[in-house]
Amino acid sequence: MERNNIIAAVSRAAEELIAAAKPEQGDLLIVGCSSSEIVGAVIGHGSSAEAAEAVYEGLSAVAARYGLSLAAQCCEHLNRCLVVEREAALKYG
Repeated sequence: MERNNIIAAVSRAAEELIAAAKPEQGDLLIVGCSSSEIVGAVIGHGSSAEAAEAVYEGLSAVAARYGLSLAAQCCEHLNRCLVVEREAALKYG
């Protein structure tokens, strides 16, 4: 999948989710996805930094527009932990 297509698809999905969920400014937008699956590979067998960067670019722009903090759910190898920016980590402990 092309970078610009990933960014556009992710942005549309985030906008739809936000419209349905109606989060408040400062809430977390938690996302879990597989860069392997985005590029058409089996989950865990085709990780793509480029795809992950495109997903982040699309999500971070939408999250910022709504005043949301972005959280990424990691894979099972990292116990599905959430990765957040320092400000969100301090806010939510």
